[in-house]
Amino acid sequence: MNTINRQTGLTLVEILVSLTLGILILSGVMQISMANKESSRLQGEINFVQTNIRTATQMVTRDIHMAGFKTDMTKTLSAPRLAAVMSNTGDDEITIAYQSDTDCLGQATPAAAAGQVPTAVNRYFTQNQRLMCEGNSPGSTPQPLVDGVEGMQILFGENTDGDGITPNQYVSAPVMSRVVAVRIAIRFRGEQNVRAETDANKYVLLDADALGPYNDRLIRRETTLTIALRN
Repeated sequence: MNTINRQTGLTLVEILVSLTLGILILSGVMQISMANKESSRLQGEINFVQTNIRTATQMVTRDIHMAGFKTDMTKTLSAPRLAAVMSNTGDDEITIAYQSDTDCLGQATPAAAAGQVPTAVNRYFTQNQRLMCEGNSPGSTPQPLVDGVEGMQILFGENTDGDGITPNQYVSAPVMSRVVAVRIAIRFRGEQNVRAETDANKYVLLDADALGPYNDRLIRRETTLTIALRN
């Protein structure tokens, strides 16, 4: 009689082939997972920067549009509508005044003196990679408004032909009574290193010196606004 030998296990070659296929499949899954994770981190940083750009520009634009606003033309503000500190080595800052019962931090402004209207005096500046605002409520301290703000520079649109409407030049030291527009440039940055390579770009905000390249892989974006004064 013939004896039939049935297979009762795997050969060494079959085991090695199975292990190899398993490793290849696992490697592919891990690569896809890592790629998805990096893509998610990149998109998160882009959203972070874009949200900060939108928030900061809305706040600053609104306040500059309000500069000098008052409802009673027989009274005055408690401060000039615009003031600035221009830096040769760092960021500029701007102070904006207009009639309001609350300042940029939502706090009550001081009671109006005789002949004046209630006035918000808001100072915008950068500190520790943040856009800050200091209002003029009693005992007020500066508070951060937006994170990821790396630089801010300002120029003033000066009207020199007397029509009081169109800026003829943008300067850092204007005659404030001639200012009809403000040009403000802000550089934003992300929080995590998500770029494929280090940031080798150079960045220039208006009339400031170029900065960069940077030894990091952070996302950076710049935005420049030209805002007409309404009052």
